[in-house]
Amino acid sequence: VYTRTNLDDDRRLGAELGGHIKLARWFSFQPGFSAYYYETEGEVQGENRKISDFGYDGRITTNFTFPTKTRLQLMGFYRGPEIEISEQQEQMYWFSAALRQELLDRKMTVTLRVDDIFATRIRRDTGNFQNSVVYSEGYRESPIFIVSINYRINQTERKNGRYGNGSGNGGGMDMDY
Repeated sequence: VYTRTNLDDDRRLGAELGGHIKLARWFSFQPGFSAYYYETEGEVQGENRKISDFGYDGRITTNFTFPTKTRLQLMGFYRGPEIEISEQQEQMYWFSAALRQELLDRKMTVTLRVDDIFATRIRRDTGNFQNSVVYSEGYRESPIFIVSINYRINQTERKNGRYGNGSGNGGGMDMDY
């Protein structure tokens, strides 16, 4: 029987670095990177275990804005391999995209989002137990397509907000990621 266990002690310390870089009025990107050290100890199937490792992940989001009130967002994510108290997780990565069109004087938006475009978001684990090694693989059917339509009723415009007359991006684009 393969079960997950709550452990006695888990400590993590890390840092995250990210940014928003606007290269042109129509193009920007947001890179990000996280790194952390962790220690875990506890009892698994009557055996005391202690592990320590270094983990990391990275992501990048690119935004393209077109004169037709259309926005395209592309996102890539990578999670490095990790060692847990009873299993080892392999690296995982995936790519997603969203296309958003504003209509009816910005009162309506239509968004098409595609998650895990290349069907690479697969979680692979190898569990090490007293008498066995268990390999597991988890994934969802991909890609996943999502269409959303938003219509704003009685919206007051903000001069420097997301939908106002100001910069137009108001701190970032929400494409339902």
